[in-house]
Amino acid sequence: MRNLLIALVFMLSVQACRKPAPLDIEIPQDKPAMVISSFCPNNRAVFIAAGYSINSSVNIDSVISGTRDVPAGMMIESARVTIEESGVPATLANLTAIRKGIYGNTDVLLKPGQSYKVTIADDTKGITTSATTTYMPQPQVSKLTPERVIKNGDTVFKLHFAIENVAAEAHYYVSYTTSSARKKAGTSKDIDAVHDFEAKKISLYSSADVVNNTINKTITLTAKANDTLHVEVARIEDGYRKYLEAYIKTGYLVNQLTGEPVNLPTNLSNGHGYFTLHNPRYATFDLDNLPLMK
Repeated sequence: MRNLLIALVFMLSVQACRKPAPLDIEIPQDKPAMVISSFCPNNRAVFIAAGYSINSSVNIDSVISGTRDVPAGMMIESARVTIEESGVPATLANLTAIRKGIYGNTDVLLKPGQSYKVTIADDTKGITTSATTTYMPQPQVSKLTPERVIKNGDTVFKLHFAIENVAAEAHYYVSYTTSSARKKAGTSKDIDAVHDFEAKKISLYSSADVVNNTINKTITLTAKANDTLHVEVARIEDGYRKYLEAYIKTGYLVNQLTGEPVNLPTNLSNGHGYFTLHNPRYATFDLDNLPLMK
């Protein structure tokens, strides 16, 4: 009888292990928070993209991969957006008729080293956020040259660049993408308004990389022939440098939008993303027409 009881307990234990009782666990979702990104093509124009984060129950992957349906309420289509210099505000016009969630002003004069504050107020939800940044002018790029070489029978692309007159404690990024990578991303125009989901490659540099007052580097590119290369070089403030360091480690901002536990730095008082004003140096190259080096 004792052995029978032991065997019965063992069998019940095994059975319990095979068919555990289901546990209903509810994971609380954070309330939607404002998400912004900024774009500054020159020293006279500022554009802000504004939207809301969504919880992780929404399948954002299907949105990005081709359904092109933006979840309701993701974009802020009616907000009051201002940019302020020394206490004097300028209004950013609502460009939602052109693209949802975009606000812009092409009649500002951005001054290098000057501090600017952006405020976004959504009166319909009673949510307001603000952030302050310093405008960084276009860097002095003296060399920006792609190269096609043959290595072990394969074609390899490299990018040579040089940044001159680097100030102490200055920070820069060099990023690139290709036309095929943009096409592969396949994002809808509305998703683009929240953030650029292109497969960009970003490298960070600082005054610590200076030799003879110049940052002179070479990057090996992930690119193929018959493609177009898009390059950006920009000087950025230290806070945005920290944001990009985290961005590089965690991947696309889609993790931030879907409420996944990714802690990207932010300068917003209430929200996600980063408000930055910097004027990049842009360049585009046809990789198929580069001279071949052996």
